[in-house]
Amino acid sequence: MKRRISDDIIMNLPLAYSLNQLLVDEQGVPYDYIILEVNPAFEEEMQLRASDIIGKRVTEILPKMKSEELNWRLLKFSRVAMDGRKMVFEIFQTHNNSYYKVNSFSTEKGYFVSTFENMTEKINIETKMLENESVVKRQEILLDIYSVRFDDQNEFLMYIQQKTLELTSSEFVNLCLYDETLEEFRITSNGNEVALQIQNSNDQSTLQDSMRHVWQKVVVEKNYIIFNSSQKPSYFTKPYHQYKYHMSLPIIVNEQVVAVVDLANNSHEYSDFDANQVMILLQSGWSVHKQKDLIERIQVEEQKYKIIFNALSALVCEFQTDGKMTFVNEACCDYFGKTPQQLLGRSIQDFIPSEERAEVSNRYLNLTIDKPYATYTHSIQVAGHVKWIEWRGTAVFDQQGNYFTFYAIGLDITEKKRVSDEKDKQLSHFNAMINGTHANILVVDPISGTILDANPAAIEFYGYSIQELRSMNIAKLNMLDEDTVRESLTKALVKEQQHFTFPHRLKSGEIKMVDVFSSQIEYDNQSALCSIIFDVTDREDALKEIKKLAYHDHLTAINNRRYLELEFDKKNRSEHFPLAIILGDLNGLKLINDSFGHTVGDEMLKETAQRINSFLREGEVVARIGGDEFAILMTGTNEKEVQRLIQNLDSINRERVVNTEDRRKSIGLSISFGYAMQKNHGDSLDTLMKEAGVFMYRRKFYNSRSMKSKTIKAIMMTLFEKSEREQKHSARVSLLCETIALKMNLDEVAINRIRVAGLFHDIGKIGINESILNKPNSLADDEWEIMKSHPAKSARILENTVEYKDISDVVLSHHERYDGRGYPKGLKGDEIPLESRIISVADAFDVMTTERPYRAPMTQEEAIVELKSCAGKQFDPNVVSVFIAKVLSK
Repeated sequence: MKRRISDDIIMNLPLAYSLNQLLVDEQGVPYDYIILEVNPAFEEEMQLRASDIIGKRVTEILPKMKSEELNWRLLKFSRVAMDGRKMVFEIFQTHNNSYYKVNSFSTEKGYFVSTFENMTEKINIETKMLENESVVKRQEILLDIYSVRFDDQNEFLMYIQQKTLELTSSEFVNLCLYDETLEEFRITSNGNEVALQIQNSNDQSTLQDSMRHVWQKVVVEKNYIIFNSSQKPSYFTKPYHQYKYHMSLPIIVNEQVVAVVDLANNSHEYSDFDANQVMILLQSGWSVHKQKDLIERIQVEEQKYKIIFNALSALVCEFQTDGKMTFVNEACCDYFGKTPQQLLGRSIQDFIPSEERAEVSNRYLNLTIDKPYATYTHSIQVAGHVKWIEWRGTAVFDQQGNYFTFYAIGLDITEKKRVSDEKDKQLSHFNAMINGTHANILVVDPISGTILDANPAAIEFYGYSIQELRSMNIAKLNMLDEDTVRESLTKALVKEQQHFTFPHRLKSGEIKMVDVFSSQIEYDNQSALCSIIFDVTDREDALKEIKKLAYHDHLTAINNRRYLELEFDKKNRSEHFPLAIILGDLNGLKLINDSFGHTVGDEMLKETAQRINSFLREGEVVARIGGDEFAILMTGTNEKEVQRLIQNLDSINRERVVNTEDRRKSIGLSISFGYAMQKNHGDSLDTLMKEAGVFMYRRKFYNSRSMKSKTIKAIMMTLFEKSEREQKHSARVSLLCETIALKMNLDEVAINRIRVAGLFHDIGKIGINESILNKPNSLADDEWEIMKSHPAKSARILENTVEYKDISDVVLSHHERYDGRGYPKGLKGDEIPLESRIISVADAFDVMTTERPYRAPMTQEEAIVELKSCAGKQFDPNVVSVFIAKVLSK
């Protein structure tokens, strides 16, 4: 009766209730607990059904629970279940995002009862109120920074540290400046009693050594770190050993860390909100301080430049986008006979002739960051005299690329203009002057292109009579198209460009490369271009040879990527559609270079280039575009023709004998090809290269033929020549892995992957000394640490190959344990790739059943017993089950 009443009370209890059994390992260390009983309030509160959780471990019920949270719970509950303590504490349930007050006691050793009171709403309200108060306080501090004046940087740093203490109610603060260029930390003055302990250089050095690990992590990750556990990292030394709660944060300005701040011993555990509050305060405060300092320096600079501008004899003025002048120097005032007050506020357009104002305004307002300058010349009436001014204007742009002001510097060029006019008059005598020179001179109408005149040297050079030249258009001499010739004449006329290089055809039909220097002159009362022409054919021929070298690969003597890009751009026209790109990647070149030397690798590259070139037809272009990559450009083709060429190119894959450092070996010349064709007119080279690259890498498959190639055998022989036992072991593991994968019904790609990964899983042992590999007894601790490095070394070797890069992660993880106690990363369960879990079983079985120098082999039955005992700990239980039932039973 009492038991029924007790059960009824528990089942109707408004608080969530659970009865639990603590699970401990052989050493008595708790690792989990089982839920034995819950009441309806527990089901409703935790959103978990009793039928789904009764009899299960909490790690099964909440698989996403972090190991830190589990360990913390086990610490609390083990004290209750094993020591009989009664404990009250708060926890946060991540699966339903709720806070609970937990009351836990033990009814029997190894068992504990817990009741849960939901504190979420209360805590959230309290937290929100505190956060709002903190935000208001932070804003008040920032407002103070705007108004407070600091004599120097140190005073500001002391102030900001003290305010940070006030904002967070922390006991300790420390600010350490960071030089990103030198990667050095420098501790500043502190604002509390910690400072008293680090006043001398020895204490500062100790402090830096203690915290350097934390500071470097903050700098690298550009994020804060919080230590709320009472168990601090081992490198926390005096004075940091006093810290109960600790938080390190970066001050980031313009994406660079300028300082790291440490806060400790808040009245409660630090939170993400605390960290964000402090980072906002520090970074905003820092920026405000720097901005104030910058404004002061700008004001000083402005005053300095005003002094400089007033000392200049040139006219200097500043005006806004509407033309209103905001600054004029003394020379400007003197020139126009006005005071600064009479000029400031007036528009600069007032001093420009009315018919030219629109053009001047348009020039200034069309300036860009790339072309921020404008030059303009105009006449003006000053004190009854006509004067000429040449202005050079500069636009000033903000960070968004918008101009907000203009500066103009003016020079009086009245005398210069008079001299220029005099020179123009002298040009009327041009015909008499040019006839005596040996330079080829043509006078050309810049609008029509008609040749107006030629000197005797030009008549002799071109082979035409003066009458023939005067009836001829310059486009007949110039071999470029008429539009280009017309554009060149215009550029020369407006002085945008005055030097050109053209191919000119002589009357004899011979082509000469010429340099043309053109300038505008007055000829027979009309504007004309005077072109001085030099024969530079020899120079251009030399440049062509240099250009050829620039577009060819020096090793293989075929074209390079730059040439391919130019050819593609040239032929990417509708008349050549569709263009096709074939990509070829030489397989295993890095392995060949590493194993046999770069000389052998270079020979393979040259032979590959020659053989590819031998299959190409006229118009098809091959280029070496990377270390081991080739590309072929085809025009106006179809997919059948591209596939035909790839079939022919596949014949390149053959064996050859090379001389290595130690012996002659047979290796494979293997290259994988992929292609892409234009689907639309004008598809870019990048688009086709990406598509062809995807296709090419799909063809880099793992199959028995590739594994049996002479190249792989030669490399494997080199890698395993230290230990025949290791080579045989790898072959057996490969076969076992393939068989297990077959029995697990994996697809063909996965089976091939694991077969290759099984063969290469110990390839990293190549870097281990033979005395360790072949040691006849057990390894010493230091030797075992060296041996444990081989998964990472294996992964690095495979990572550097295109063919095996995707199995490097599998090989890296083959010594991880299912329970998370393996190496090198301590992965657990499904975090470990399935292929790695299969290799782990196959590797262990072969080691157990094969004779070793230091022990006799196990029987198959003994090995099976060992596998079963380690299932769920070292090995994946499912893989062990399949291996024993479907592989060994056969």
